[in-house]
Amino acid sequence: MSIHSITNEQWEHLTTIGNLHMNIYTGKTEQFELNQYVLQHEKELNHTLIFETLLENIELTPEFVNLNKEYVKAVYRIAKRIEKESESLRSLIRADVFFTLLTKMKVVSE
Repeated sequence: MSIHSITNEQWEHLTTIGNLHMNIYTGKTEQFELNQYVLQHEKELNHTLIFETLLENIELTPEFVNLNKEYVKAVYRIAKRIEKESESLRSLIRADVFFTLLTKMKVVSE
């Protein structure tokens, strides 16, 4: 999937997630707002760029994962859905590393 194959709905989700991510980084909002958004729209978040943006926000540390477990699991489910459709080697590698780490951390079981 490329930027050219993104729908208007996916683009709206991507920009919202990007803005939330930036606002978390700059301290203008809290992580729970992004968590809520992802949990509320999980079924609609189905593009490689959305997964990559969500992954940028996740700290793969036990502390972050424990505090945001449902969010991390939702991103895992999103990644599992898009992995079959992705043509991006970068996304596939990142997803595989993400899956492996979450399995090792016992957040999910393969």
